[in-house]
Amino acid sequence: MIKSLSKLMLGCAVTLTACSQGVDDAASDLGLGDVSVPGQGATVTMALSRAAAFEFIQAGIQKFTVYVYKVERRGSALFMEKEFDVNEPCIDFEFPLGETYQTFAVANASGVTDKETCETAVIHLDPKGGSDVWLTSPVRFSTDKSVSEVSLEMRRVVSRLTFAAAENDTPDGQALLASQTDFDRIDVTFKNVADAYLVSKMQAQLSEVTVSVDAASQYGATIYTFETRNTGVNGALSLSYMKGGVQVNTSSSDLDVNSPYTSGAAYTLKVPVTDINYMADEWARSAMSPLTVTISDL
Repeated sequence: MIKSLSKLMLGCAVTLTACSQGVDDAASDLGLGDVSVPGQGATVTMALSRAAAFEFIQAGIQKFTVYVYKVERRGSALFMEKEFDVNEPCIDFEFPLGETYQTFAVANASGVTDKETCETAVIHLDPKGGSDVWLTSPVRFSTDKSVSEVSLEMRRVVSRLTFAAAENDTPDGQALLASQTDFDRIDVTFKNVADAYLVSKMQAQLSEVTVSVDAASQYGATIYTFETRNTGVNGALSLSYMKGGVQVNTSSSDLDVNSPYTSGAAYTLKVPVTDINYMADEWARSAMSPLTVTISDL
């Protein structure tokens, strides 16, 4: 059973101050335009809890980035982007009073594109790089007396997928795999995975990732994907058998994982790669055994 996901909390307290000069200084420090407001400004203090900071450090994550957008009549515009160390006790922002903003935070993404508006911002991961990305849903707040606190909940949005040759589970299977001469490489395509994630809808943008496996890797490989659960599209695999750089066979059809991928889960996808019943070319055929999928905590 998959455990409930760990949740890291970024607590944001909003306080009102009479410090228009402070707004100017913050704008200069962050490379913003002139956002001075006559008379008053609002100070937003953000703090990462000690427990959250410890969990980040344990995961090898040292920094996170906060994006703040000013909500306008038609959409939003990037107001502030700043990276912080997880060990910083608290972070103060200065804002004009009487405005509405939208914010999210992300840790360990390989990049953020189309970040000019919150509606278009997309975070990315390297599917072959072992990324463990944390993200908050976008949250709106106003810099007025109606707001006393804004909470950002950071959660892992990544699944780990491991392709494995089922033959490696037994000595006889290992011997069979080592002795076969029909192929020297398999190109494994993970279908309906995602290395891009639209923040405004908290939704994966589906794509494909292909990796090559051979005897040196024991015909196994691992990739990472953003969660695909809310797309409603099942994961799948397709195999291309290679010998001497030439394709000699393929899987007879896409191998269905029977579910989308859930964040915080590790999926092991086992395929008997020497079983001709998985191949397109009909050498000898018997009843096809199902794709074995094992799910555990990431």
